[in-house]
This record gives sequence, C-alpha cells and structure tokens, in this order.
Amino acid sequence: MPSPNPSRPTTFPLYDPRFADPRVRQAISMSIDRQHVIDTVFTGDRAPADGLVPPTVRGGTTGQCGTLCQHRPQQARELFDSTGFQGPIEIASNVDSANEKWLTAVCSSITAALGRECRFRPVPTLGEFRRQINAHQMQTIYRTGWVADYPSIENFLNPLYRTSGSSNTGRYSNQQVDALLARADATANEQDSWALYQEAERLVLQDMPAVPLVIPGVQTGWSERLRNVTVTPFRDLDLETVTIAEQ
Repeated sequence: MPSPNPSRPTTFPLYDPRFADPRVRQAISMSIDRQHVIDTVFTGDRAPADGLVPPTVRGGTTGQCGTLCQHRPQQARELFDSTGFQGPIEIASNVDSANEKWLTAVCSSITAALGRECRFRPVPTLGEFRRQINAHQMQTIYRTGWVADYPSIENFLNPLYRTSGSSNTGRYSNQQVDALLARADATANEQDSWALYQEAERLVLQDMPAVPLVIPGVQTGWSERLRNVTVTPFRDLDLETVTIAEQ
C-alpha cells in the first residue's frame, strides 16, 4: 500500500538563476517516466507521485499535479528547448545511503526525453550534503525527502513551500501561496481548510519548485492469529486496534 510518509521529490535551488524559469522545472518533471523508474529500480514497490502531499494523509487528494507529473517526453522537450537552458542537468545526493541507483535512473529518463545529458552528482556523506543545502550552496537539482511531523496536508506545505518556511531550502516564494496557506491555517472548519490547502498545493505545483517523484510503499507481515491489522500513517503497526485470536 502507498505510504503517506515520507515523500521523495527533487528540489530546485531557486536562488540559482538557471532554474528561475518555471518552464525549465515543468519540462524536467514531464520528462521523467516515474513508473519505469519504479518498475526497474524498486521492483514495483513504490507509487508514482502526482502531488506534493500523499493522498493518504488527512486533507490529501490525488491528481493535484495533472499533466506536469505525467511522462510527456515530446511536450517536455519542446518546452525545455524553448527556455534556452545551457549546460547539462545534474541531480545531487549523498552516496552513503541507497540513492544513486534510482536517481541515475531518473537522470536516464530525463536524458532520453530532453536530449540533454543528465548526470548524477555524488556528495560523499549526508552531513556534507545537508551542510550545502542548509547554506544555500547547491548548484544543481538535489534530492530531498520529507518525513512529516504529523500526517496532515498542512505539514507537507507550510514548512516546505511557504516563504521562509523552516524547511524551504530552495527559497521558493509565491505571495498567492502564502495567502492561501494563511487562510487555511486560520480556518476553523477542517474540511474548508483542506480545500484551501489543496488550492495552495496546485499553485505550488504549477511553479514546480520541487518535482514529485515517488511515494514509498509499506511492506508488512503478520501472524494468522492477528486480526484488525492496520498500519499507522508512520508505517507502524497500530497497536490500539490489533487483536490476537484465541488458539
């Protein structure tokens, strides 16, 4: 089953002028064959991301990204060529954990679609990688991952995409998004707040400051003696609902 936590996008350093044009970011998103990456690297144990918020969290929904998260190589190439982007495309990540293989597959997909070389750029350790990100020194697209503090749509948007958000490492800023998030935060009715958060998510995705890629799955196993087995949003066994059948 898809997991709400964590999400795995790649993020653009918007303080680098090469990535200032949203068409560059949109084209790169459409160039990626997410399902092919999942099938070849993860043996199917992932779900393609079609938004910034996993649909299984409170307030999350499907299809937020629309065509921008679909594999459309011809449209992606035409859009990318119209931007005049110079130089190769690079995606950086630390290599002291298992990220190189799947990001190399993402790069291969980009290269095939855009006709522009995409390279994986290794950073030796997570500590060094995070130091560069936090110091806003990234000169390439870079892997990010978000483990939510709590399974709510709000926690996938405010920290990451609000101007000066606590984890807004790419320095994304959109006043319309900020206004929608502020309205959602102040809305007492939960369903009404979700609609505002979802509207904000769609606006962010049009800007594409980060490319949604995959949502990890949950692999579980249990004894035949267990009943009412459910998995929490944090991928743990829900001990409050599980029961043990008598032998």
